[in-house]
Amino acid sequence: MKKQTKTKEQLQRQIEEAKAAEKQAQEQIRHWKKEENKNKVERLQREAELNELNDPDLEAGAEP
Repeated sequence: MKKQTKTKEQLQRQIEEAKAAEKQAQEQIRHWKKEENKNKVERLQREAELNELNDPDLEAGAEP
């Protein structure tokens, strides 16, 4: 049975492809984190607006 060996060029190409895939995955993770933070900010803004609607004294800055 003949054992197939990879050439140096094949190994180099495989390493480059793996590095490119890793870089792409890291970029995707960064994108997801930015999106998650944006959604979190929007949710907190909506909650603050709701709190102001439910307690008008908060909007006026009145002390309890």
